[in-house]
Formats: sequence, C-alpha cells, structure tokens
Amino acid sequence: MLPLFDLKPHKLTRQQSRILKLLQDHSPSRVPLPEVLRLGIAQYNARILELRERGYDIRNEIEWHDGIRHSWFRLVRS
Repeated sequence: MLPLFDLKPHKLTRQQSRILKLLQDHSPSRVPLPEVLRLGIAQYNARILELRERGYDIRNEIEWHDGIRHSWFRLVRS
C-alpha cells in the first residue's frame, strides 16, 4: 500500500478529491453515509473504489439499529 501523503492529489478527479477531502477532514472519525451523499456524487461507491485502488485505506462500517441500516466511511491512516 502506498503511503497516504505520497499520492498526488492533483492527479485525482474532482469527485475523488471531494470525497477524499471530506474523509480527511473527519479523520480518524467516521463519516456517515448521508454526509457523503450531500456531496451530490451519484457514483460515490465507484469513486471510493478508485481511491482504494490508488492506495487509500477507506473502510466502510455498517450497523443495524431497530432494523435500520446505518453506514459510515472512514479513512484509516497508516
């Protein structure tokens, strides 16, 4: 895995950069899915997969409360 800060942010697409900035701003805390959705990126999962492929360690956490699924994303620093 590549170190987080060795990656060149200017090589990311605008959508990738927006998601990465959101995750970095909250790191090491997790970001709830509704906050990711507020970015207005319809294919957010594809952009997160692309960031993972570039070496970013982004975790997805899911919890169930009263039959309702809650999802978060978290950027893990190495």
